[in-house]
Amino acid sequence: MFVLISGALFRDPIARQSKAGKQFTTAQIKSGTPNEIQWMNVACFDALAQSELLRLKAGDSVSVQGSAKLGTFIDKAGVHRASLEIVASHILALRQPKPKSKRDSAPSLAPEYDDALPF
Repeated sequence: MFVLISGALFRDPIARQSKAGKQFTTAQIKSGTPNEIQWMNVACFDALAQSELLRLKAGDSVSVQGSAKLGTFIDKAGVHRASLEIVASHILALRQPKPKSKRDSAPSLAPEYDDALPF
């Protein structure tokens, strides 16, 4: 099943490495209303999707596109719940995160003038 979902990162994404040495990134996304929250576990193997996901932090809004697998689990109260696992092929930050420092921010394209001319 192919999905496109949007939500907020529950916690910071985590870069991992498989036993075979392959790099991947995982994240948990929450979406829905305050009364009914859906949780989705996301894994990225594509380098571009990983880099996009890793620059985001907990609470950032994100859109994820990829293949999904439905499953079930039993929560701490013994209730059966549905789970959604997504292998992401594309990640899109819905709002650009703030740069970490002034040095990381993009340089201004506006020319700077220091003369006293009014034009």
